[in-house]
Amino acid sequence: MKGILFKPDMIRAIVEGRKTQTRRTAGLEEINKEPNKWALLEWKCRMVGDIKVGWFFENPVGIQQLAKSRYHVGETVYIKEAWSPFADEMSKVAVRSKEPVLYRLDYRDDLKSPLDIGGDYSWHSPMFLKEIFARYFILITDVRPERLQEITEEDAIAEGCDYVTGTPDTPTFTHINSYRGLWDSINKKIPWASNPWLWHYSFKQVAKES
Repeated sequence: MKGILFKPDMIRAIVEGRKTQTRRTAGLEEINKEPNKWALLEWKCRMVGDIKVGWFFENPVGIQQLAKSRYHVGETVYIKEAWSPFADEMSKVAVRSKEPVLYRLDYRDDLKSPLDIGGDYSWHSPMFLKEIFARYFILITDVRPERLQEITEEDAIAEGCDYVTGTPDTPTFTHINSYRGLWDSINKKIPWASNPWLWHYSFKQVAKES
C-alpha cells in the first residue's frame, strides 16, 4: 500500500472530516518546467477498466507527453505521521513488533521528546512510518489534472482551509487566498504565481483494512 504525507494540521482536518481534497504535482515535473505551453488532451486519456491511469498533454508544436498520477481512483492510501517507536525506558531498545507507536500529532507542539523524559527519545520522520503502524487511511474517489489557480472556493474549503483572510468588505475575504498561503508555504519552488499543473485528488477517510 502507498503512503501519503500531510502537514499535522491537515491530518487533523482529515480526521475531523474537514478535508476531502489534496493537490499534488508529482508526475508532472516535465510539464511544469513550462506549464503555460502545455494543454490537456483529456479525450486521449488512457484507460484500464474504469480507472484513468494517464493523461496526454500537447505543446504548441504538437509534441505529446503522457503523465501519470501517483494515486488512482479506488486505491486506499495510508497517512504517514511523525512518530516514535514504543521503547523500554531502561534498555532504550525499540520494540520491533506490532506494538503501538507514539504519534507526534497527539502531543503538544512544544514537546521535543515523545515521553518527555530526556534526550534519548526523538520523533522520527513520517517518511519512515510503515503501513503496519498507520492509523489513518483514505480512499481515492477522484483524480483529474488541472491548473492550480482553477481551484474554487468550495475546493479550498474541501482542502481544509476553513478559515479566511481579510474582512468581508475586502477582496481578500476568500478561502482561496488562505489556500494560496498554504500552498506557497509548502511549495516554494512551484509557487501559486507559476500556476503549475497538478493532480486534483478527492478522497474520503476509511477504516484500516483487515
